[in-house]
Amino acid sequence: MKTIHKYTLIRAVKIAVSVALCIIIFHFSDRGAPIVASLSAVAPLMSSDLHATIKTGRNTIAGNIIGGGMALLYFFITEIDHANFDIEIFLLPFFIVLVVLICELLHEHSGIVAAISATILISLSVSYGESFGFALSRIIDTFIGTTIAVGINTLFKPTKSEIKAMIREDQKVLSQKQSELDNLSNELEEHKK
Repeated sequence: MKTIHKYTLIRAVKIAVSVALCIIIFHFSDRGAPIVASLSAVAPLMSSDLHATIKTGRNTIAGNIIGGGMALLYFFITEIDHANFDIEIFLLPFFIVLVVLICELLHEHSGIVAAISATILISLSVSYGESFGFALSRIIDTFIGTTIAVGINTLFKPTKSEIKAMIREDQKVLSQKQSELDNLSNELEEHKK
């Protein structure tokens, strides 16, 4: 039976606290649903390293800006066409392709999922006539969630001894995986004979 690692629990608590903070901030500021902020807070916290948290947060923000921009363009076109289903069914998938290509051109590989998510979320959940304000608010929500994540990882960063313990645990897992790989390689060689 696999046991849950102490650092997995710490990460889960950090994510839960970040989501709770997003809910609290959005409740008292009357910003609406904290969906995008909460999701934006999760990805950066998947790492306990502050540098990685900031990098992931930057990629999330960049992805949401690209996705928000595509969603705005989608709305401008669909409003001109009065939300014609025949156009929409081809337009949104086309914009998703554009999002991937733009992220690749800008070397924002890590922001692709955030960009696609933002494009889909904003495009499919906004009533006509409120697209620009909604997209802009969702981009701001991304900044809020990412800022919370960086703050949480700054306040609750692991000590040097905890980092060394995590490295030892990772090395142990890698050693086990290497042993499994060696066994599989040996079995494969025996089957080839």
